Amino acid sequence: MALTLNKRGITILAVAVILSFFVIGSRYVERPSFHYNDESQSNYIPSPNKTPHNDRITLRNQAVVNNTPIEPTCGAADDDCFVYRPEAKLAFITSYFQGRDDERQSELDVCIASLFAVDVLDQIHVMIEAKDAPILPKFVKGSSKYHEHLITERPLMGDFIQYACDHLMDYRVLYANSDISYDMSLEFFTKISDKIFENTFYAISRWRLTEKGMTAFPYPEWGSYDTFVFSPRTICSDKTKLKEIVSNLNYTLGISGSENRLLYEIKRQYPDLQLINPVYTVKTVHHHRSSYRADNYEERVHTNGRSVTIPPPFII
Repeated sequence: MALTLNKRGITILAVAVILSFFVIGSRYVERPSFHYNDESQSNYIPSPNKTPHNDRITLRNQAVVNNTPIEPTCGAADDDCFVYRPEAKLAFITSYFQGRDDERQSELDVCIASLFAVDVLDQIHVMIEAKDAPILPKFVKGSSKYHEHLITERPLMGDFIQYACDHLMDYRVLYANSDISYDMSLEFFTKISDKIFENTFYAISRWRLTEKGMTAFPYPEWGSYDTFVFSPRTICSDKTKLKEIVSNLNYTLGISGSENRLLYEIKRQYPDLQLINPVYTVKTVHHHRSSYRADNYEERVHTNGRSVTIPPPFII
């Protein structure tokens, strides 16, 4: 039987093949950690034994001397140890919709394909309108990780948090807009103890492709973030605080200033919660080279001073 593929199918297939080599390879080697590359933002280097570079984070792990790994000096029972913890379950919440042109659709398909190629994600929850469900790539619906949540309109920032509180209390939750892709550096969130993870809210700046290569500049400096990671046990336990957070986040992801209002609301309700941007530790890439822009593209959240960014040394 002859197999015919349209342009979209070829794009998805090519991405899936490339990602499969990466993921399959990761299954047969020790899971690596990732580190901040001091030399260049555009040369992202995964290292199997280095720990995050940050004065405020004292996680300990294996060390390397003359390219030779030495035995770890700590274990999973140590809260400050940066080591793989198989009991740490990751759940990702995203949304999916039909792009207005083929190029935009391909970008969205590439991003959702990247999620299903990341081995450490235990569940992937997709918010989708019923009218768009038929165009969801078949490999998504066929995955045991896939959980569908039908919606009637584009989800708001607060909807992602409420969904996590309703369905994912026992998971470490990540959520983002639909046009961000990921790789195995998400494993970072499986190597942090519950004590540290539950006392931290992560907001991650994206990377982008330039003529000089991949770079995160200028997004950490601008205070721009696209991916958010948190413990529902921390954010969801106090129902009064949760209701206020969700009600104040009544705008969609991607609007300028939306992420800064999110951090303001989180910090206002939980002032002791540490805010971390692991942009040089966790690689996230924004895909939007098509000419399509949302109708509210030029809007900005009116924060009236209710805005928070993450300065150094909390960028790792």
